[in-house]
Amino acid sequence: MLIAGKKIFWLNLFAVCVIAYFTIFNQIERLSLRWWDEASYALNAQEMLEHKNPIVLYLNGAPDKYNSKPPFAIWCMSACVKFFGLNELGIRFASAIFAFLTVLLLYFFLSKLFNNSLGGLMAAIILCSSSGYMGEHIARTGDTDAILSFWILAYTCSFILFVLSSNIKIRNISLLLTSIFVSMACLTKGVSGLTAIPGLFAWVAINKKTKELFFNRYFYIGLSLFILLVPGYYFLRELLDPGYLSEVLKNEIGGRIQQQEYINPQHLPFYTYYSRMVFENRFMPWILLLPLAIVSIVLSKKSALKTSALIVIYSIISISLILSLSQTKTPWYDAPLYPLFSLVLGMAFVLFFQNISEISTEISSKIMIVGIILALCVLPIVNIINEHIQKENDVHVREFFYHYRIEKRQTEKITAINSDPKLVSPTTDTT
Repeated sequence: MLIAGKKIFWLNLFAVCVIAYFTIFNQIERLSLRWWDEASYALNAQEMLEHKNPIVLYLNGAPDKYNSKPPFAIWCMSACVKFFGLNELGIRFASAIFAFLTVLLLYFFLSKLFNNSLGGLMAAIILCSSSGYMGEHIARTGDTDAILSFWILAYTCSFILFVLSSNIKIRNISLLLTSIFVSMACLTKGVSGLTAIPGLFAWVAINKKTKELFFNRYFYIGLSLFILLVPGYYFLRELLDPGYLSEVLKNEIGGRIQQQEYINPQHLPFYTYYSRMVFENRFMPWILLLPLAIVSIVLSKKSALKTSALIVIYSIISISLILSLSQTKTPWYDAPLYPLFSLVLGMAFVLFFQNISEISTEISSKIMIVGIILALCVLPIVNIINEHIQKENDVHVREFFYHYRIEKRQTEKITAINSDPKLVSPTTDTT
C-alpha cells in the first residue's frame, strides 16, 4: 500500500507538471510585449543591468518615480533578461516560474500535510483552470502579481505549519519562514504584500493564540528581519534617490485607496472582483463551488484540516476587504485570491475524499466520483490553452500607436513590421 501510495503521488505530480506547462508556459512568448506595466517593467529590468544598480529602478535613464515598488520582481526579470535576452520570454519567464511554483506549493502542501495527493492534485488543477489567474497581468505576462501571489500563499502555508505543529523546532522555523515570506511579498509589491496579515492576526486573536505568538522569541527575530529588509530598503532607496518615499505615499498607498481615473475611471462597487469571477469567467465554475466548500469546512468536526482551512479563509476575507476599500479596482488585483481559493477548495476535496473512504470501500465508486470531479476541469483548461493559441496579437499594437500619437508624434508616418505574418499582417499607420 505504501509503494502504491508513492506511485500515485508521483503520477499525480507528473500530471500537475504537464497541465501547468500547457496552461502557464506554452507559447508564452507568442504575443507582443503589452504596452502597459509589462513594457515599463521590461525597461526597468534592462536598465538595472545597464546601470548595475539593484536598489534604484531606472526608466529612460532616470530614476523611475512612478514604479515605487521594491525591486524583487525586477531582480528576477533582470536575471531572466540576462539569460534569455530582452524579449517576451525573458520578461515573462519570472512570472511563469513563480506561477508554476505556486501550483507545486498547492500540490505538495496538501499532499504532505494531509497525506492526500488527490486533494493536492485538485487544488493544483483548479488553479491551472482559472482563466483569471492564467491570463494577462498575472501568470503569463511580465508583472509582479504572480510573484506576489506566491509569497502570500507561502506565508499563509508556513503560518498554518506554525499553528499545527507540536514540534517546537518546526514551529520556530515555520514562524521565521513566515516573516521571511512576508518580507519577500513586500519586497515584490510593497504594502500589497501585507494584505493577508490582518486576517492572520484576527484568527490569532479570535482563537486566543496571542500568547503563543507574541511570547515566542522567533516572532521578534522575524519582525527584526522584516524591519531590516523592508523598511530598510525603503530608507536606503530614499538615501540614493531623494523624494522616493513621497512617491511611495502618493502611488503605492494613497493612490490605490483613492480613485485613479486614468486606471479605472468608473466607481466600482465593493464586490467587483467576485462579480468578475462569475460574469467574466475568471474563476468558473469553481467560484460557484467555493461557498459550498467553505460551509462544508465550517460545519465539519474539529480537525487540523478545519483549522488550516479557517486560517486560509481569514486570509481571503482580509484581502477581499482591503480590495473592497480601495477605490482603484483593476481586474488583476485579485491575483492573490486565486491560489487561496484553490487551497480552500483543495482542502474541501480532501474532506470529501475522507468522507467517501468512510462511507464506501468500493474502488469503482471512488474512481467514478473522482473522474466526474476531474471532468469539471477539462473545459476550463482547454479554453485557457485555446485562448493562448488563438488570441489576437495586434490589439496592443494599435493601443501603442494610439498612445504614441497622442503623447509625442502627431504627423510622422509609422510603419510596424511583424516578424510573423501568420499572426498579423504588416501594418502601416499613416494617421
